[in-house]
Amino acid sequence: MKLSKKSLQIQWCLFLSNSYVNLKAAVYELWLEEAVNKGLVDAPDFYENRYAYTRCKWIGPGRGWVDPVKEAQACQIRMEIGLSTLEAECAGQGLDWEEVLEQRAREKERMKELFDER
Repeated sequence: MKLSKKSLQIQWCLFLSNSYVNLKAAVYELWLEEAVNKGLVDAPDFYENRYAYTRCKWIGPGRGWVDPVKEAQACQIRMEIGLSTLEAECAGQGLDWEEVLEQRAREKERMKELFDER
């Protein structure tokens, strides 16, 4: 059975539904609790501050694009008019926004080094 790009995108949305994200958060919380109880992680007052210790954002796999040009333009527009952020747009593609910025800075610096030498 051949699936269209649109149907794959719908499947991606279902895959990253709240129940999936909640499952990952629950597993992480249980893992951290066990690590704290075994003394592998130092987390003073873990049970009183459980939310602070386990609060996190999950970046799932990228969703892929049906029409990359239109979707990139839509991404740019959403950020320009304040409906979205670089963090949200990167997360939608399975990327960490801080890592993207750090990599871009390294690339710009390297290009400056290479091109200024000539």
